[in-house]
Amino acid sequence: MKEYHRLKEEAGKRAAAKLHELDTVSREQKMDQDRLDNEQRQKSDYDAHIKQKENELEESVQRLDKLNEYIKFVASLLLCARWPKSSWHIFATLHPIYCSAV
Repeated sequence: MKEYHRLKEEAGKRAAAKLHELDTVSREQKMDQDRLDNEQRQKSDYDAHIKQKENELEESVQRLDKLNEYIKFVASLLLCARWPKSSWHIFATLHPIYCSAV
C-alpha cells in the first residue's frame, strides 16, 4: 500500500509538472501568435503606405507631363506672338509644331 501511495504522489507531481510545462508552452505560443499578428498588421500597413506613395508618384508624374505640355503650349504662343501678324504664315511654315496651337 505504501508503494501505491508513493507512486500516486509521484504521478501527481509529474502531472503537475507536465501541466505547468503545458501552460508555459501555451503562453509562449500565444505570445508568438500575438507577435505574428502584429507583424502581419504592420506589413499590411506598410504595403498600403507603399501603394499610396506609388499612386502619389504616378499622379505627380501625370501632373508633370501636363505642366510640360502647358509650358510647350505657352512657349509656342510666345514665339508666335513675337512674329508680326503679316509674317505668321512664314513662322508657321518654319515652326509648324509651335504654331499648331495658335
